[in-house]
Amino acid sequence: MKQNKENVVFCLSSLDSLQAQLISMGVIPTLVRLLGVHSQNTALTEMCLIAFGNLAELESSKEQFASTNIAEELVRLFRKQVEHEKKEMIFEVLAPLAEN
Repeated sequence: MKQNKENVVFCLSSLDSLQAQLISMGVIPTLVRLLGVHSQNTALTEMCLIAFGNLAELESSKEQFASTNIAEELVRLFRKQVEHEKKEMIFEVLAPLAEN
């Protein structure tokens, strides 16, 4: 059941029509908490990064991202990563956040 919930959040975060609903429901702080608590879970970490990547450039998400410690979590995760591909995923999320 947990895997199904993760897949739903991942799928929904990539659909334009539902992104605003996810943001208004507070998905960003929830994903940041999941990332911090479960950073050892590779599948969950990847799901969070993909969702963040899909949501980071939306104007409506800026306030929620600003109210979290997402930058600190991503930098911490970046430093721990040994895989180049994962570091690249983290950087792709950090870049639009840095612009905001």
